[in-house]
Amino acid sequence: MDKEREMITTNEAADIVKVKPSTIHKYVKQGELKPVYEDNWHIDNTKLFYKEDVEELKKKKGKPGITTGEASKLLGLHTATIFQYIQQGLLAVEKKLYKG
Repeated sequence: MDKEREMITTNEAADIVKVKPSTIHKYVKQGELKPVYEDNWHIDNTKLFYKEDVEELKKKKGKPGITTGEASKLLGLHTATIFQYIQQGLLAVEKKLYKG
């Protein structure tokens, strides 16, 4: 075990990935995130994770791009205007399925 690597709790991991702690537990069960200790060890009803592993999971699970609503806020335009720009070919879009 590398003691120089920063460790964080389940709740801190959930905050970083922007999910509920139960989702972090699901990622562990699915093998998508490994706790520092492989057995059932935990402290205060939480597991510990390496922060860099959680950051990597966040990149992997992150939302691809932005929504039309987010684009309208960024550009200071109404969403209807964003849709018009898309229909006119002024804004390139790519539709992606995202399950957060």
